Amino acid sequence: MSTGAELELLDSADPAGRDKPATRVRDPWDDAEGGRLLCRFCGSEVTARGWACPVQGCHEHSFVNPHGYLYRIACFRLAPGCVPWGPEIAEYSWFPGATWQIAHCAGCGSHLGWSFRTQEERFHGLIMDRLVEQARGEV
Repeated sequence: MSTGAELELLDSADPAGRDKPATRVRDPWDDAEGGRLLCRFCGSEVTARGWACPVQGCHEHSFVNPHGYLYRIACFRLAPGCVPWGPEIAEYSWFPGATWQIAHCAGCGSHLGWSFRTQEERFHGLIMDRLVEQARGEV
């Protein structure tokens, strides 16, 4: 299954007036290792197991938001299937020094987690029960 991430950029704007060949923009899915994690709601590719990253010493965390909802999230350095939405907010961040934005599925718009940013890095905290592992052999 693909999110349509096969990106092609046709750049023929040559100041000398010559046509240039199409330039292929690097697709992050080309280097994805491990199983793919899909949106539970629409099946779009969201991230890959190989992009898992530890944040504050752990890959998985459990947090309660200010409204009392418990979330079990896992952190990933890349989540091409997520679209950050809204302003970056510093208040109530689960990771000190990080701002956050809501992250929606690029396929269906479902809330899948959050995108976090510090001065050093950007990572995604994705709600694990909103993702499913792609079945072996499924394309």
